[in-house]
Amino acid sequence: DPARNRWRPMSTVGAPPPRWAPIVAFVGDRFFVTGGGSYRTHNPGGADDVQHAAIYDVREGAWHEVTSPPKLPEAGWVHRFVAGSKVILVNSMSFAVHIVDLEQRVVTDANVPAELLGRAGVAAVWTGRRALFYGGYRSLPYTNPCAKATRPCDPPSPPQQVFSDGWYFAP
Repeated sequence: DPARNRWRPMSTVGAPPPRWAPIVAFVGDRFFVTGGGSYRTHNPGGADDVQHAAIYDVREGAWHEVTSPPKLPEAGWVHRFVAGSKVILVNSMSFAVHIVDLEQRVVTDANVPAELLGRAGVAAVWTGRRALFYGGYRSLPYTNPCAKATRPCDPPSPPQQVFSDGWYFAP
């Protein structure tokens, strides 16, 4: 209750495993969590189940597992949009698009045009009915000239193809 400055913990029964920088969305009375970084990065042998996804239902005060969660990087690399009872997740490092149905608790993959797959660094915005995407880049095949160097070597950046086109997705 922010008006009274009261904090209360959510139940941890059925909650996702520990993680940092997760992808989250709040829709109606549901709080969705997936992705992020794990403790294993800093503690080899620790928990590494950041692909587990769950929904916390505020009315019930309970966590529910999401079946077939998407494989996603940390939150900074994912665009997320809310469309009704669905959350649309776009992996901005590969342009894979996942649709999370919070009522059915399932994830489906959208069919992405082949020319967009593998594109990274795309700007995105949600209009309320459509996701609009612009630009991005794709790394081109590259052989590091320093790979077999016998003395210090400062390799050039890999070549990239940069795009100036726009696309939209209407779920």
